[in-house]
Amino acid sequence: MKKALLGTTALVMGLGLLNGAALAQVGNADVKAVIAFDKTLNVIENIGREKAVFLNASPMIMPIGAAEAAAIAVVGHSAVSYVAAGSTGATSVRLDLNLVNAVYNNSGVVGVNQDMGSMNNQGNLVSFGSTNSATALADSQAETEQYNVNSLVTESGSTTTANASTTDGKAPGGVVFRSRRTTTLQDTVYNQTGITGVNQTSGTANNQTNSISLAVGIGGTAALSEAALGQTTASNTVVSSTMQHTALVTNAVNNNQGMTHVNQTSGNLNSQSSTIAWSGTVGSNQAAPGVLGNRF
Repeated sequence: MKKALLGTTALVMGLGLLNGAALAQVGNADVKAVIAFDKTLNVIENIGREKAVFLNASPMIMPIGAAEAAAIAVVGHSAVSYVAAGSTGATSVRLDLNLVNAVYNNSGVVGVNQDMGSMNNQGNLVSFGSTNSATALADSQAETEQYNVNSLVTESGSTTTANASTTDGKAPGGVVFRSRRTTTLQDTVYNQTGITGVNQTSGTANNQTNSISLAVGIGGTAALSEAALGQTTASNTVVSSTMQHTALVTNAVNNNQGMTHVNQTSGNLNSQSSTIAWSGTVGSNQAAPGVLGNRF
């Protein structure tokens, strides 16, 4: 509801022409209005940000001393053909490899290789270099290459039905694998300080390598390190029937300080490796610009 005061000159002039007298009339009127409209609002906002950073580092180092360490391993199998066949009696293929309550409370560098299989490659490599020159470069390199190609491993075993006299501890009527490959680490590799490498296998044609390279510059200027690992497995065939493979780690590899590496397998044609390169400087010398390293 809206009150409007109407007094228009056009209305007064019209009444004057009709009545011969100019009479101004003023009155009140009630006006009702319904207003409807549609509104469409389009907003287009474009925000753009571009940022370019160019970094050019040119180290200028002329050290009077250097420490360099390199650990390089190339191991593999090519065109291997291996056949292991068991019979239905006690002469079946049965390889149980255990490392129990061993390798503990040692300090320094410890390497252990344990193998009950065939044609396996195992290695623990440690390389260390140091210098105490006032300006020195510490450089470490660790590279490992492993390959298994064009090889064939065939193994066949046997099973039997357990009875009361079976040493496997199976219940009578159960199936016992007379042919098996087992590796076990139990209560071992603990409380070690330093560098420890362990390889264990009961399989065939496996590659197991632990490679560590360390370089330290005492009072050095720069530290560089590089680690590379290459593994190739191609065109291999493994045929295994009635053979049980088991790898167990029980209460092992605990409470160690430093670097601890463990490779374990009971299979065939596997490649396992731990490859580490580390370099660092110790002292208060200022690092050279553009060189990445570890300072402690």
